[in-house]
Amino acid sequence: MSLISLKNIKYLYNSKESSGISNLSLTIKPGQIVSLLGPSGSGKTTIQKIILNELFPQSGHIIHNEIKVFSKENLEEQNFNDLKPLEYLTTKTKDLEKARELLFKFEITNTVYRKAYELSNGEKQRLILANLFMHDFDLLVCDEIFSGIDYNNRQIILKIIKELLIETKRSLIWSTQLIKDALKYSDNVCLLQFGQVEQIGTPEEMIFKPASLFAAQFFGPVNLFVLRPSNTGIQLDLQKIKKIELANEGLIVIRPEYVTLGTTYDCNLDSSVFDGNSYLNSARYESEMIYFYSSTKLNQPKVSLDIALSHAHVLTEI
Repeated sequence: MSLISLKNIKYLYNSKESSGISNLSLTIKPGQIVSLLGPSGSGKTTIQKIILNELFPQSGHIIHNEIKVFSKENLEEQNFNDLKPLEYLTTKTKDLEKARELLFKFEITNTVYRKAYELSNGEKQRLILANLFMHDFDLLVCDEIFSGIDYNNRQIILKIIKELLIETKRSLIWSTQLIKDALKYSDNVCLLQFGQVEQIGTPEEMIFKPASLFAAQFFGPVNLFVLRPSNTGIQLDLQKIKKIELANEGLIVIRPEYVTLGTTYDCNLDSSVFDGNSYLNSARYESEMIYFYSSTKLNQPKVSLDIALSHAHVLTEI
Protein backbone atom coordinates (compact mmCIF):
# COMPACT_ATOMS: atom_id res chain seq x y z
CA MET A 1 0.00 0.00 0.00
CA SER A 2 1.43 3.38 -1.00
CA LEU A 3 1.00 6.65 0.82
CA ILE A 4 1.61 8.73 -2.29
CA SER A 5 2.70 7.91 -5.85
CA LEU A 6 4.09 10.33 -8.40
CA LYS A 7 3.72 9.03 -11.97
CA ASN A 8 5.71 10.47 -14.91
CA ILE A 9 5.84 13.91 -13.32
CA LYS A 10 7.20 16.80 -15.39
CA TYR A 11 7.67 20.40 -14.30
CA LEU A 12 10.03 22.74 -16.13
CA TYR A 13 10.80 26.34 -15.18
CA ASN A 14 11.63 27.06 -18.85
CA SER A 15 12.00 25.03 -22.03
CA LYS A 16 15.20 23.32 -20.84
CA GLU A 17 14.82 19.77 -19.55
CA SER A 18 17.40 20.48 -16.83
CA SER A 19 15.44 23.40 -15.34
CA GLY A 20 13.03 21.39 -13.18
CA ILE A 21 12.14 17.72 -13.14
CA SER A 22 11.24 15.30 -15.93
CA ASN A 23 9.79 11.79 -16.05
CA LEU A 24 9.73 11.31 -12.27
CA SER A 25 7.97 8.24 -10.91
CA LEU A 26 8.29 7.79 -7.16
CA THR A 27 6.27 5.91 -4.56
CA ILE A 28 6.38 6.50 -0.79
CA LYS A 29 4.94 3.88 1.56
CA PRO A 30 3.77 4.37 5.18
CA GLY A 31 6.67 4.42 7.65
CA GLN A 32 9.31 5.02 4.98
CA ILE A 33 12.15 7.51 4.83
CA VAL A 34 12.92 8.58 1.26
CA SER A 35 16.01 10.69 0.61
CA LEU A 36 16.47 12.98 -2.37
CA LEU A 37 20.14 13.21 -3.33
CA GLY A 38 21.92 15.07 -6.10
CA PRO A 39 23.92 18.18 -6.91
CA SER A 40 22.50 21.65 -6.38
CA GLY A 41 19.88 22.39 -9.04
CA SER A 42 19.15 18.73 -9.76
CA GLY A 43 15.43 18.97 -8.94
CA LYS A 44 15.21 18.01 -5.24
CA THR A 45 13.37 21.13 -4.10
CA THR A 46 11.06 21.02 -7.13
CA ILE A 47 9.90 17.53 -6.14
CA GLN A 48 9.19 18.68 -2.60
CA LYS A 49 7.22 21.70 -3.79
CA ILE A 50 5.11 19.47 -6.04
CA ILE A 51 4.31 17.17 -3.10
CA LEU A 52 3.42 20.23 -0.98
CA ASN A 53 1.14 21.55 -3.78
CA GLU A 54 3.27 24.67 -4.12
CA LEU A 55 3.93 23.69 -7.75
CA PHE A 56 1.59 21.78 -10.06
CA PRO A 57 2.93 19.26 -12.60
CA GLN A 58 2.73 20.17 -16.27
CA SER A 59 2.24 16.48 -17.04
CA GLY A 60 1.91 13.25 -15.11
CA HIS A 61 -0.26 12.70 -12.07
CA ILE A 62 -0.15 12.19 -8.31
CA ILE A 63 -2.06 9.40 -6.58
CA HIS A 64 -2.89 9.64 -2.88
CA ASN A 65 -5.82 9.17 -0.51
CA GLU A 66 -6.38 12.54 1.14
CA ILE A 67 -3.15 12.38 3.09
CA LYS A 68 -2.00 15.17 5.40
CA VAL A 69 1.32 16.60 4.24
CA PHE A 70 3.35 18.72 6.66
CA SER A 71 6.65 20.58 6.50
CA LYS A 72 8.84 22.36 9.00
CA GLU A 73 7.89 25.61 7.29
CA ASN A 74 4.29 25.06 8.45
CA LEU A 75 5.36 25.81 12.00
CA GLU A 76 4.65 29.40 12.92
CA GLU A 77 7.65 31.44 13.92
CA GLN A 78 7.52 31.82 17.68
CA ASN A 79 9.95 32.94 20.34
CA PHE A 80 10.09 30.07 22.80
CA ASN A 81 13.01 31.32 24.85
CA ASP A 82 10.74 32.23 27.79
CA LEU A 83 8.85 28.92 27.60
CA LYS A 84 9.69 25.65 29.27
CA PRO A 85 9.89 22.67 26.86
CA LEU A 86 6.51 21.28 27.94
CA GLU A 87 4.90 24.71 27.52
CA TYR A 88 6.44 25.08 24.06
CA LEU A 89 5.17 21.71 22.84
CA THR A 90 1.64 22.40 24.09
CA THR A 91 1.29 25.97 22.80
CA LYS A 92 -0.94 24.89 19.90
CA THR A 93 -1.78 21.28 20.73
CA LYS A 94 -2.94 20.74 24.32
CA ASP A 95 -1.85 17.12 24.62
CA LEU A 96 0.34 16.85 27.71
CA GLU A 97 0.70 13.06 27.51
CA LYS A 98 1.95 13.22 23.92
CA ALA A 99 4.29 16.10 24.76
CA ARG A 100 5.82 14.22 27.71
CA GLU A 101 6.29 11.14 25.52
CA LEU A 102 8.09 13.18 22.85
CA LEU A 103 10.33 14.85 25.44
CA PHE A 104 11.29 11.36 26.59
CA LYS A 105 11.88 10.04 23.06
CA PHE A 106 13.99 13.04 22.06
CA GLU A 107 16.02 12.68 25.26
CA ILE A 108 15.25 16.11 26.70
CA THR A 109 13.29 15.09 29.83
CA ASN A 110 16.03 16.44 32.13
CA THR A 111 15.33 19.93 30.74
CA VAL A 112 11.61 19.97 31.50
CA TYR A 113 11.89 22.60 34.24
CA ARG A 114 14.41 24.80 32.43
CA LYS A 115 13.44 27.57 30.04
CA ALA A 116 14.42 27.27 26.40
CA TYR A 117 17.17 29.89 26.58
CA GLU A 118 18.90 27.69 29.18
CA LEU A 119 19.07 24.71 26.81
CA SER A 120 22.10 23.76 24.73
CA ASN A 121 21.90 24.21 20.96
CA GLY A 122 21.52 20.44 20.52
CA GLU A 123 18.65 20.34 23.01
CA LYS A 124 16.93 23.26 21.27
CA GLN A 125 17.20 21.52 17.93
CA ARG A 126 15.72 18.33 19.35
CA LEU A 127 12.91 20.34 20.94
CA ILE A 128 12.00 22.00 17.62
CA LEU A 129 11.93 18.62 15.87
CA ALA A 130 9.87 17.11 18.69
CA ASN A 131 7.36 19.89 18.05
CA LEU A 132 6.94 18.62 14.47
CA PHE A 133 5.58 15.35 15.86
CA MET A 134 3.01 17.17 17.98
CA HIS A 135 1.17 17.82 14.71
CA ASP A 136 -1.02 15.41 12.80
CA PHE A 137 0.50 14.40 9.44
CA ASP A 138 0.98 11.39 7.19
CA LEU A 139 3.96 12.70 5.26
CA LEU A 140 6.66 15.06 6.48
CA VAL A 141 8.51 17.00 3.78
CA CYS A 142 11.82 18.58 4.79
CA ASP A 143 14.57 20.42 2.93
CA GLU A 144 17.95 20.04 4.65
CA ILE A 145 16.23 19.62 8.02
CA PHE A 146 19.46 18.65 9.76
CA SER A 147 21.75 21.37 8.41
CA GLY A 148 23.81 22.93 11.20
CA ILE A 149 23.25 20.02 13.59
CA ASP A 150 26.45 18.38 14.84
CA TYR A 151 27.14 14.73 14.03
CA ASN A 152 26.31 13.21 17.44
CA ASN A 153 23.00 15.08 17.81
CA ARG A 154 22.14 14.27 14.20
CA GLN A 155 22.58 10.54 14.81
CA ILE A 156 20.38 10.70 17.91
CA ILE A 157 17.68 12.65 16.07
CA LEU A 158 17.68 10.47 12.94
CA LYS A 159 17.42 7.28 15.01
CA ILE A 160 14.51 8.73 17.01
CA ILE A 161 12.70 10.00 13.90
CA LYS A 162 13.06 6.66 12.12
CA GLU A 163 11.64 4.83 15.14
CA LEU A 164 8.74 7.31 15.42
CA LEU A 165 7.90 7.03 11.73
CA ILE A 166 7.83 3.23 11.87
CA GLU A 167 5.81 3.25 15.08
CA THR A 168 3.18 5.71 13.77
CA LYS A 169 3.32 4.56 10.11
CA ARG A 170 4.12 8.08 8.99
CA SER A 171 6.68 8.92 6.30
CA LEU A 172 9.46 11.40 5.60
CA ILE A 173 10.87 12.66 2.32
CA TRP A 174 13.89 14.90 2.71
CA SER A 175 16.55 16.40 0.51
CA THR A 176 20.07 16.41 1.83
CA GLN A 177 23.77 16.54 1.04
CA LEU A 178 24.49 14.23 3.99
CA ILE A 179 25.13 11.17 1.87
CA LYS A 180 26.22 8.79 4.63
CA ASP A 181 23.21 9.65 6.80
CA ALA A 182 20.88 9.19 3.84
CA LEU A 183 22.30 5.74 3.14
CA LYS A 184 22.18 4.76 6.81
CA TYR A 185 18.60 5.77 7.61
CA SER A 186 16.68 5.73 4.31
CA ASP A 187 14.44 3.00 3.00
CA ASN A 188 14.76 4.37 -0.54
CA VAL A 189 17.01 6.91 -2.23
CA CYS A 190 16.16 8.99 -5.29
CA LEU A 191 19.31 10.22 -7.05
CA LEU A 192 18.90 13.18 -9.42
CA GLN A 193 21.01 15.03 -11.96
CA PHE A 194 19.99 17.89 -14.29
CA GLY A 195 16.30 17.37 -13.52
CA GLN A 196 16.44 13.69 -14.43
CA VAL A 197 16.18 10.64 -12.20
CA GLU A 198 19.45 8.71 -12.35
CA GLN A 199 18.30 5.92 -10.06
CA ILE A 200 15.74 5.06 -7.40
CA GLY A 201 16.47 2.17 -5.08
CA THR A 202 17.45 0.95 -1.65
CA PRO A 203 20.72 2.20 -0.19
CA GLU A 204 22.26 -1.21 -0.94
CA GLU A 205 21.17 -1.02 -4.59
CA MET A 206 22.60 2.48 -4.94
CA ILE A 207 26.01 1.31 -3.72
CA PHE A 208 26.32 -2.16 -5.18
CA LYS A 209 24.10 -1.98 -8.29
CA PRO A 210 24.45 1.56 -9.71
CA ALA A 211 22.36 2.22 -12.81
CA SER A 212 24.74 4.71 -14.46
CA LEU A 213 28.28 6.04 -14.32
CA PHE A 214 27.05 9.12 -12.42
CA ALA A 215 25.32 6.90 -9.83
CA ALA A 216 28.44 4.74 -9.47
CA GLN A 217 30.71 7.71 -8.79
CA PHE A 218 28.31 9.82 -6.69
CA PHE A 219 28.81 7.85 -3.48
CA GLY A 220 32.60 7.92 -3.45
CA PRO A 221 35.57 6.46 -5.32
CA VAL A 222 34.99 3.27 -7.31
CA ASN A 223 37.12 1.17 -9.60
CA LEU A 224 36.05 1.35 -13.24
CA PHE A 225 37.46 -0.99 -15.88
CA VAL A 226 36.57 -1.16 -19.56
CA LEU A 227 35.00 -4.36 -20.88
CA ARG A 228 35.53 -5.22 -24.55
CA PRO A 229 34.05 -8.14 -26.51
CA SER A 230 36.72 -10.62 -27.65
CA ASN A 231 36.89 -13.98 -29.40
CA THR A 232 37.16 -15.77 -26.06
CA GLY A 233 34.45 -13.88 -24.20
CA ILE A 234 35.01 -10.48 -22.64
CA GLN A 235 38.36 -8.74 -22.33
CA LEU A 236 38.84 -6.84 -19.07
CA ASP A 237 41.83 -4.53 -18.92
CA LEU A 238 43.05 -6.62 -15.98
CA GLN A 239 42.33 -10.10 -17.33
CA LYS A 240 39.98 -12.19 -19.46
CA ILE A 241 36.61 -13.17 -18.02
CA LYS A 242 34.21 -15.40 -19.92
CA LYS A 243 30.97 -15.40 -17.91
CA ILE A 244 29.66 -11.94 -18.79
CA GLU A 245 27.64 -11.51 -21.97
CA LEU A 246 28.06 -8.10 -23.53
CA ALA A 247 27.32 -7.01 -27.07
CA ASN A 248 29.19 -3.70 -26.92
CA GLU A 249 31.82 -2.08 -24.78
CA GLY A 250 30.81 -1.34 -21.21
CA LEU A 251 32.22 -0.70 -17.78
CA ILE A 252 32.73 -2.96 -14.82
CA VAL A 253 32.34 -1.35 -11.39
CA ILE A 254 34.13 -2.75 -8.36
CA ARG A 255 33.85 -1.09 -4.96
CA PRO A 256 37.13 -0.44 -3.08
CA GLU A 257 35.85 -2.80 -0.35
CA TYR A 258 36.36 -5.71 -2.76
CA VAL A 259 40.02 -4.94 -3.44
CA THR A 260 42.45 -6.24 -0.82
CA LEU A 261 46.15 -6.65 -0.27
CA GLY A 262 47.15 -9.94 -1.90
CA THR A 263 49.35 -11.44 -4.57
CA THR A 264 47.67 -11.11 -7.99
CA TYR A 265 48.36 -7.58 -9.25
CA ASP A 266 51.69 -5.85 -8.58
CA CYS A 267 50.99 -2.10 -8.35
CA ASN A 268 52.76 1.15 -7.61
CA LEU A 269 51.22 2.85 -4.56
CA ASP A 270 50.07 6.37 -5.35
CA SER A 271 48.54 7.59 -2.07
CA SER A 272 47.24 6.46 1.33
CA VAL A 273 44.86 8.94 2.97
CA PHE A 274 42.85 8.65 6.19
CA ASP A 275 39.13 9.14 5.47
CA GLY A 276 37.76 9.05 9.02
CA ASN A 277 37.30 5.30 9.45
CA SER A 278 40.13 3.71 7.50
CA TYR A 279 42.75 4.57 4.89
CA LEU A 280 41.70 5.05 1.28
CA ASN A 281 44.54 4.01 -0.98
CA SER A 282 45.14 4.44 -4.68
CA ALA A 283 47.60 2.31 -6.63
CA ARG A 284 48.45 2.11 -10.32
CA TYR A 285 48.45 -1.15 -12.29
CA GLU A 286 49.79 -0.40 -15.76
CA SER A 287 47.39 2.33 -16.98
CA GLU A 288 44.67 1.58 -14.39
CA MET A 289 44.17 3.40 -11.09
CA ILE A 290 42.84 1.06 -8.38
CA TYR A 291 41.22 2.21 -5.12
CA PHE A 292 41.15 0.07 -1.97
CA TYR A 293 40.94 0.41 1.82
CA SER A 294 43.34 -0.62 4.56
CA SER A 295 43.22 -0.42 8.36
CA THR A 296 46.68 1.20 8.55
CA LYS A 297 48.52 3.79 6.49
CA LEU A 298 50.59 2.27 3.68
CA ASN A 299 54.05 3.73 3.12
CA GLN A 300 55.72 1.21 0.83
CA PRO A 301 56.18 2.16 -2.86
CA LYS A 302 54.69 -1.10 -4.20
CA VAL A 303 51.73 -3.25 -3.19
CA SER A 304 50.20 -6.47 -4.50
CA LEU A 305 46.40 -6.62 -4.73
CA ASP A 306 43.61 -9.15 -5.15
CA ILE A 307 40.31 -8.11 -6.78
CA ALA A 308 37.08 -9.99 -6.05
CA LEU A 309 35.65 -9.98 -9.58
CA SER A 310 32.66 -12.00 -8.32
CA HIS A 311 31.41 -8.75 -6.75
CA ALA A 312 31.76 -6.76 -9.97
CA HIS A 313 28.76 -4.89 -11.36
CA VAL A 314 28.50 -4.41 -15.13
CA LEU A 315 27.45 -0.99 -16.38
CA THR A 316 26.15 -0.83 -19.93
CA GLU A 317 24.75 2.71 -19.56
CA ILE A 318 27.71 5.10 -19.45
